[in-house]
Amino acid sequence: MWEVAPESVIVSPAPESHVGPSDVEIWGWAWADGGVVAVEVSVDGGRSWRAAELERQRDWSWQKFRTVWDVTGEGEAVLMSRAIDRHGKMQPASDWRNSVYAVKVSKRGLA
Repeated sequence: MWEVAPESVIVSPAPESHVGPSDVEIWGWAWADGGVVAVEVSVDGGRSWRAAELERQRDWSWQKFRTVWDVTGEGEAVLMSRAIDRHGKMQPASDWRNSVYAVKVSKRGLA
């Protein structure tokens, strides 16, 4: 018997993308043994987190998540996502196979 630890990845925007100066959809996939109950997304390198919309799990499929980000300002941003499974286990910040993955993007936002 084995478990699948909670994990998520951001698919869009892609690493090194240029985003803004308007709303940008951040979306990706999440999975865990028995399903994911929540995904949180950070647009500031993990300093703050917000809940993403999460599709229901169908059988053993991955679950799509999404949130909209109002891009403002210029410079680099680090996007992250973390999944939480039905047992309350959260995707770890570092040092594990399923650690949170960071996506760096360049903002072309409104000042």
